Amino acid sequence: MALIDTGTAIGSVSRLLKNVLTNALTSASPSPSISISRPEPGTSGVVPQGARLNLFLYEVQLDASLRNVSLTPGRQTPLWLVLRYLLTAFDQNGDSDTDGAHDILGLAMQALLGMNESGVLEQLSGNRPLTDNPESLKVTFDDGTPDLLSRLMQGPDDRYRTSVPFQIRPVLVATSEPPSSMQLVGVNYLSDTIIGQAGVRNILLPSLGPSIESVTPAQVQPGDVLTITGTGLGADQLAVQFGAVQLPVTMQQSGTLRCVVGGAALDPTKLSAGSQPVSVAQTIAAGKTLLSNALSTALIPLVTGVTAVGLQAVSATNPNVYGAIKLTGQFLGGPSDYVELGLLNATGVAEVIDRADPSFAAPADQSAQQVLMLSGEAIPPGTYTAVFRVNGAQSKQAFQIDMA
Repeated sequence: MALIDTGTAIGSVSRLLKNVLTNALTSASPSPSISISRPEPGTSGVVPQGARLNLFLYEVQLDASLRNVSLTPGRQTPLWLVLRYLLTAFDQNGDSDTDGAHDILGLAMQALLGMNESGVLEQLSGNRPLTDNPESLKVTFDDGTPDLLSRLMQGPDDRYRTSVPFQIRPVLVATSEPPSSMQLVGVNYLSDTIIGQAGVRNILLPSLGPSIESVTPAQVQPGDVLTITGTGLGADQLAVQFGAVQLPVTMQQSGTLRCVVGGAALDPTKLSAGSQPVSVAQTIAAGKTLLSNALSTALIPLVTGVTAVGLQAVSATNPNVYGAIKLTGQFLGGPSDYVELGLLNATGVAEVIDRADPSFAAPADQSAQQVLMLSGEAIPPGTYTAVFRVNGAQSKQAFQIDMA
């Protein structure tokens, strides 16, 4: 709302109440007319024809709890008002103390009581003095004591009429002058229009960005789920920076993020098995990225098969065998990665081969790897357990390989 419009907020509340009661009592029998005046039979002392419901604003108070609450720093404190109304019903004959008048009064109380729950006070489109009131308007009923009603009913006929007092608070009345210091972002105070992002000159973040406290599990292979805990993880535009690639977030809460270590984002041409720094990346204005602190986890190779290739005995008198061993899977290492293949038997480690086969052209997607065992590393024929590592990260899979 424009602050200049709040000067008519009191009248707007009266008109709002009249509209609400008119709509609520349309189907009542008889349907009363709604008037805003003193609870008298009529301006000339003559009882008007038909049932009537009268709204009388008998007191305007300052809300003590909001007396020193300003809208923005630098702005004069506005008036926060409590409007006290008296509701009086008249039947067809202009009498307020009959069962017909009591029916109208009860229906009106029912309509006012429902305003808080129905959202009428929160949906004030078109009512500019009340739209976007900084504090939610509330309807509260007061005690209609004989002393109160006797004071209010003093008039030409000095008649006591059964009535119900209620109040609406807090109603804002503010100066139309713009603040002398801090102003609201996104508002053009000269033209009194909302301009939104056009009024933003500097983007200030509400925090220093995300911060992470733990990354689990300590080792992941392609397809595993990585869980990150920390603070500031409920913000928009977050992704998981996993080494040199960014992984999309699959689950997000205020203190937890999850992502799948897989998919097209897990590019084997940019990433190798081994220890990886993990952080949370937040995209901010102009496409820039704000990174959290980094913790580490290990990407381990995924082995799907191990096969001996071109095995041969050392000599006719030495049956020990050597040759190449080929592996298939994911993230099995590239030309610059350190690979190791351990061959284990019942007594322990028989041989560790840390030499990639120079004659084997490893594919760019790291889906295959081949190590070469020289004759000096030959082992007795038999069945061995093959364990594979890339850059110190050991695969979970172990395979039986026949070296014969």
